[in-house]
Amino acid sequence: MVMSKFFVRNDFSLRSVCKRMVLFWRRSPSQDYATALEARPQEERNVGKGLTDREEVFLPMRKAIRMEGKVALIMGGTNEIGVLCVREMLTAGVGSVMIADEDEESGKNLVVKLSAEYGPEKTAFIRTNFACDNLLNNAFEKTLEHFQKIDVLVNIANSVGHRNWETEIDKNVKGIVKSTLLGYKYMDASNGGDGGSVLNMVCDRERTLATPYFEGCRHYLVAFGKTMSQQNHINTGVKIVTLFVNVDDVYNQNDGCLEKGRKNECDIPNLIRLARTGSIWTT
Repeated sequence: MVMSKFFVRNDFSLRSVCKRMVLFWRRSPSQDYATALEARPQEERNVGKGLTDREEVFLPMRKAIRMEGKVALIMGGTNEIGVLCVREMLTAGVGSVMIADEDEESGKNLVVKLSAEYGPEKTAFIRTNFACDNLLNNAFEKTLEHFQKIDVLVNIANSVGHRNWETEIDKNVKGIVKSTLLGYKYMDASNGGDGGSVLNMVCDRERTLATPYFEGCRHYLVAFGKTMSQQNHINTGVKIVTLFVNVDDVYNQNDGCLEKGRKNECDIPNLIRLARTGSIWTT
């Protein structure tokens, strides 16, 4: 996976420019950036900054950072992006993954399949719904009950289409905010937790397929992630990173960040480990 840093003030039409920059760096990478970053003190880790003058480009040119013993909660884990995210976590050696989503049948079938591939008792499923407070709270409580802790929370925002603008807002604004706050509650180092990471993933499609309601949700999540991380990271030990996943790139290109069958690299674990809190990324 090669990612380019994306600033709020930039328009999404600049994606093609970022991709050209990425191609340039691929031809002549000067060093293993992820290794260099990992060797720096935590307070000095600023992805891209200090290692190159071109601060928009981040190249994790390495095998995945190992995540043994970590527990991940993937909210929205049964859709295509969620499944690929779960696989990246498991490939990186994460101890346990709780998959939470609405489709109970798909979730149970997914756990059976992943258990056969990665071993038993590494995955579990819990039914949840971003728009339902009780089900949302239950996902966190059952994860703690089953796996004893949460180290990584992944929230996946995906458009519900043109059906209902209120449902769009309930799930992709209210639901993501509530889930993030619950993540802070259970991972907060000042409240008995061990700290951790929140990755808010936004499924990014062609603009012609986007609704104005989901476009508004996307912009909100950018500002929310940046502001929350600035105000809470030092006291809580919890960081927020926002990732825009170009769904069309994932499905149609051979170099997508969540490419199926890619055995030697996992890039979401690298992003969770190395990205600066409040940073915004795009595939």
